[in-house]
Amino acid sequence: MVQLPENCCKNEDLAAIENSLIAEMEAYRQKLQQYEQIFTRATQQEYPLGEVKRNELRQEQQNLSLKNEDIVPIETRITAEIEAYLQKIQQYEQVFIRATQQQYPLSTIQRICFTIRRTKSM
Repeated sequence: MVQLPENCCKNEDLAAIENSLIAEMEAYRQKLQQYEQIFTRATQQEYPLGEVKRNELRQEQQNLSLKNEDIVPIETRITAEIEAYLQKIQQYEQVFIRATQQQYPLSTIQRICFTIRRTKSM
């Protein structure tokens, strides 16, 4: 066991260091959360993101002092959610097209079944 000098690291010093670290971690978490909100808004406005939006996001990343490795998990998760949603919409459209090709106008039963499928896929 390493022995520290008696005057090194008093309880008050340790508490101050701990509080400082906690504050830094909370500030970092808030920056990540803020970037997530900014990225979500950007993808709601434009998807896939164009060069102008990408540049705006890079600027926001710099303003928040976040590294690429900080934001990649956020962008990957949100992009995967968007892609899954778009895939469900595409499946919904295919089911709708098949249903309308079989019989148009749709019967009441077909409309009910179609609504149930749509609800389950979302």
